[in-house]
Amino acid sequence: MSSETIASPVAKSPRRAGRKPKDDGRADELRQVLVKWSYYPENSRPSLRDLAEALNTSHQLLSHFLVGIKEWERNKDLVRCRANAKSKGILLTEKSERELTSKLRQLRRRSALSSVKYGPRLRAMQAQLAPALRAKCGIEFEPPQPMEEWTKPPDGKDIWNLLRSE
Repeated sequence: MSSETIASPVAKSPRRAGRKPKDDGRADELRQVLVKWSYYPENSRPSLRDLAEALNTSHQLLSHFLVGIKEWERNKDLVRCRANAKSKGILLTEKSERELTSKLRQLRRRSALSSVKYGPRLRAMQAQLAPALRAKCGIEFEPPQPMEEWTKPPDGKDIWNLLRSE
């Protein structure tokens, strides 16, 4: 044996047992998807098992998050409303906070219902226009994947973005 020491590759700190740090977890992301999922009528949303598979998580974890989803949503809304009110110098009372969170829930519900009502028509129009766009302009159009609506974050400013923490 030689007196040389073999340098071991520098490894990250060993995995510790217990919970992941809050920044490493996906709880908020999964809860946001569950909030959106909960607003859709049962006949137009995927099953919880399909959603769990698309999100690469377990059905049991989503079921656990679903138990307290309304309270979590309300707390997120209150944090956002209070921050906006404070930046504008408005004092919110308990009654006005309740009214604001109620209006946000109604807006999300209406948004989900209009998506159910007009979504199939929109997808049919996109499917009809795709060959014409390809022929005339050379634009390739891929129809959205069935679970993309649930797993991909929404583009642009959207009512669902109100749930994101600042």
